[in-house]
Amino acid sequence: MRVRDAVAVTVATAALALVAPVTAQAATSCQPVLVRGTGQAVGPTSTTAVLRGPGLLGGATTAASFTITGQPTPRTVTFAGTIEIDTRRGTLTSPVTGVLDTVKGGFVTRTTGLTGGDGLDGASGTLVLAGVQDLVDGSFTEVVTGRICTP
Repeated sequence: MRVRDAVAVTVATAALALVAPVTAQAATSCQPVLVRGTGQAVGPTSTTAVLRGPGLLGGATTAASFTITGQPTPRTVTFAGTIEIDTRRGTLTSPVTGVLDTVKGGFVTRTTGLTGGDGLDGASGTLVLAGVQDLVDGSFTEVVTGRICTP
């Protein structure tokens, strides 16, 4: 190989080395959520539920645990805790805050930092879980709305 050819190969190799480290990042896709759930209190501050409907959360199961926050009023109690949602693709976890009507059983729970794992790494989003709990037997129905973004 001539010197001129060797220099050309060296320059081309060096140029490729400068460009090669560039990696593509996956695009994020955000989807609206609208599913219904049925569940049961499994203790004074824990619940489980099954979600039904389309999309990522259809067929998912949830487990949540709560602690009472603030001072209960004659009609409401506020709570905070965590929820774990197991889907076919992975797990979503989030802190939650909410309020329960202690007379009629209505509740609203909001996620405050949804993250994914076990196949949903990098997922994020927000959810609102609103429903009614039977305050005698602990069963409840809920509607889950929001948005989940996955890489």
